[in-house]
Amino acid sequence: MATPFYDKIHNSPVIAAVGDIEKLDQAIESPCEIVFLLTGNIFTLGSFVSRVKDHDMLVFIHLDLLEGFLEII
Repeated sequence: MATPFYDKIHNSPVIAAVGDIEKLDQAIESPCEIVFLLTGNIFTLGSFVSRVKDHDMLVFIHLDLLEGFLEII
């Protein structure tokens, strides 16, 4: 069964990983259809995700690398 992720990874098997937000535009302009965000914080995350989704790309977020989240054990 096809899913949006499967379709996009099949069409473009490379995922853009963005660790420096200044490189986000390069990822959006690349032939990749999936972006993995490795940076950001709770205040900027919404705008970064919107920018990626506005280009019909899937976006995944590495929560452990975002600033502003506290893990309490």
